[in-house]
Amino acid sequence: FQVLLCTILFSSFSYAQVYRGIKEVEPYQDMLEKVDNLLQLDPQQCKPHMMELEQVAKGKKNETLETILEIYRGTINYYTGQNDSAAVNFENATKMAAEIDNKRLRSTSAIRKLFVIDRNADPNIMLGLMSEEHEMAKSNKDTINMIYSLNGMAMYNERLDSTMQSIDLYVTAMQLAKESGNKFEYGFLLNNLALLKLRMDSNDDALDDLNEGISIAKDLNNIRLELTLRENLGYYYTSVDSIELAESEFNNALEIANDRSYAHLAFNSLVNLGVVARIKGEAEKSDSLLQLALDKAKETRLYYAIPAIYVTRAQIELEKENFKVMDQFLDSAKHYGKYVSENE
Repeated sequence: FQVLLCTILFSSFSYAQVYRGIKEVEPYQDMLEKVDNLLQLDPQQCKPHMMELEQVAKGKKNETLETILEIYRGTINYYTGQNDSAAVNFENATKMAAEIDNKRLRSTSAIRKLFVIDRNADPNIMLGLMSEEHEMAKSNKDTINMIYSLNGMAMYNERLDSTMQSIDLYVTAMQLAKESGNKFEYGFLLNNLALLKLRMDSNDDALDDLNEGISIAKDLNNIRLELTLRENLGYYYTSVDSIELAESEFNNALEIANDRSYAHLAFNSLVNLGVVARIKGEAEKSDSLLQLALDKAKETRLYYAIPAIYVTRAQIELEKENFKVMDQFLDSAKHYGKYVSENE
């Protein structure tokens, strides 16, 4: 049985406060912050705030705010599995940013578009495009997009099996984040580096990175970052066969996610608890938890996550030799595969 475990990798655009330091949108910082904080936790909760900001942008004819909102529309579409629409949003935002001569917003939207289309393209080509964005950000002294692009370059190098180059890029990005006071970015980079180390079986080093990241998240009072790191700490415990500790981390994360109505993170916890139950031989409990995860994904339109659930349940039915049910689950996985970039 090939278990599915939701390790959470911060992408190059799952965190960016794109409005920071842009004077044209300073009056709307609080509203933008609400949207930004909700993006990965539950995109559906963004809608009322987005509608309010859209009215402001039109009323004030604020093209900078409209560009930022187009970036957020793309991000919401990405998180709800509508990749084609997201790519259009980011392309529109790139053009809009160029028209108002905002180089940082142009870089932000261009980088996000790369991450929407990346799994359908040759990683060598994508690495080249991301490198170009890095050079552009560097020439514009755009620190935040230098960090994003370095993070992206690290991911592409890992796909190309250039592991040491990937580590070097993460470390460079971390140094830049630390020097520029971007503590949140430093924390998510620790998360991504830790996952790479886990895949390399460097478990002790990964544990150090995860714990340091959790400490930073607590200092920042950033629940999103802390829960992500704790989910991956649970993943670490499964890697070293400490199943009870893994279950404890996932249960703790689920409780906090439910209390805060963070659907995305609650989904990951439910899946991981379902996998842990299966490892422990608790098949009925595993099925129940995976069904809860499936219901939550459909309820909150996390469509890109649904195929993996169906594949996992198909694997369970294969193990039980329930081939008819297995086929049904695989058909469902194929149906929802249109919502993800990498659907083989």
